[in-house]
Parts: sequence; C-alpha cells; structure tokens
Amino acid sequence: MLIFFVCTIIGFTSQAEAPASAKFVWEKTTHDFGRLELNQPASAVFTFINEGEVPLIISQVKVGCGCTVASYTQEAIAPGATGRVEATYNAAKAGAFHKTVTVYANTGSEPIQLSLVGTVE
Repeated sequence: MLIFFVCTIIGFTSQAEAPASAKFVWEKTTHDFGRLELNQPASAVFTFINEGEVPLIISQVKVGCGCTVASYTQEAIAPGATGRVEATYNAAKAGAFHKTVTVYANTGSEPIQLSLVGTVE
C-alpha cells in the first residue's frame, strides 16, 4: 500500500502543469543591412508572434551603444497576436558593424538579443 502511495505522489509530481507563460517566436533575430551610406540612418523591424498562453509584455529594450535607438510594442501582446521591435542605426562611422538590441519580457527565459550588421561606406 505504501509503494502505491509513493508511486502515486511521484506520478502527480511529474505530471504537474507548468505555469502558463508568454513565448516569442521571431520572424528573424538578425538584420543584415548590407552596405549603408555614411551618415544615412537605417532602420530594421523585427516582428514576432506570441505563441504563449498569456499576454506577452516587453518590460525593457536595451541598445548596445548610443549609435542605435529602438522602439517597441508598448501594450500587452495577446496570445496569437504580433508585436515588433524597430531599431535604427545612425551609420555615422565608416566600416563594418555589429550592434545588438536586447529585449526583456515575461517569457520566463533569457532576454532575446537582436542583431544589426552591415558595412558603412
């Protein structure tokens, strides 16, 4: 009888439901601008779908340097709905670049890092 009770408890523990969460599914996480003209800002839009079970809320977006600015969907993104992060690179320095935009949200996982790459001529 004790063995049945222990096995039953273990069975319920392993079948416990995980808490509902939001989930990013990105169209892309890297944007390659290719060649950009010096001093001509360029923007990239990163779109995603919330494939989670609860509304997705972006709490913060951090850019890797002062040469990049970002905006993002401010309201909660319902399950199945889309959101976006837009990043603009100012292209003020010639040469190859790799810039990052880090997105923090209630997904229960590590922040997402988006990348901007290209060459300014």
